[in-house]
Amino acid sequence: MTTFDDISFVPHPNVAGGVWGFLTLPNGISLSIVGGGTGLYGDGIHTFEVLASNKDGSPALPADGIMGWQSKEEINILIEQLSGQGEPAETKEEKFQNLAQEIIADLINLRVIDAEVPMERLDKAALYLSRRISML
Repeated sequence: MTTFDDISFVPHPNVAGGVWGFLTLPNGISLSIVGGGTGLYGDGIHTFEVLASNKDGSPALPADGIMGWQSKEEINILIEQLSGQGEPAETKEEKFQNLAQEIIADLINLRVIDAEVPMERLDKAALYLSRRISML
């Protein structure tokens, strides 16, 4: 399996002090990994900015396809996921929705919210919490 260690880095062509590496996965998804220079979202040693693109150039990740401040271990997980060998990455919205549902479950367990509340209302509460969290 392809890992972070398979990526060869060279000096970034446009950012002084930056590094750049490129990797194409067997399924055609390409990763551009940068760090170290001013304006890049990673130090280029321990953390990196990752751009993942499909064969057609469209983003292979949620939002614009860019993830900043990723550790080598996180990039290995991302490579595994994008290769189709791991669990799919959660979108930011899915993470917020799951967090909101966990908060509501905790509130029920703590008896702050009555467990007899109709599920429809709890779903609306989870959506509300998800939207509020996303504003942070």
